[in-house]
Amino acid sequence: MIKKIKSFMVENYLPYIPDFIIMQKKPKSITIETTNICNLHCPLCAVNTDRMKRKRDLMKLDDFKKIINKLPSSVESIRMNYAGEPLINSDIFKMVKYAKSNGIKTYISSNGTLLHNFDVDEILNSGLDEIAIALDGA
Repeated sequence: MIKKIKSFMVENYLPYIPDFIIMQKKPKSITIETTNICNLHCPLCAVNTDRMKRKRDLMKLDDFKKIINKLPSSVESIRMNYAGEPLINSDIFKMVKYAKSNGIKTYISSNGTLLHNFDVDEILNSGLDEIAIALDGA
């Protein structure tokens, strides 16, 4: 039997959420946004519209390394993109290699249009576990 769950707006409940959240379990997987910049203008994506209010930027390799060095040992995998196109960051495969050297599996979802900017050996030697080429913008 499927129960119908009443929908609600998270914003209505924010005053009741404490300023801190105690995690009961350590995370096994995390997402790191290596950039929030994209080279395409897909109609359903907010990245290249005025709906995205955050500053557009690239993560620096040193900042990525600092994050990796502070991760709990429970983290087994990293999704290395969120809103942007990860291949815009020229250090993306150096980041992958660093994560892999710390025993962390890596995943990237890309529109694939910028793969030609990287040397095939750099991609293959980075240790990337999985890449998804999304055709959403097509």
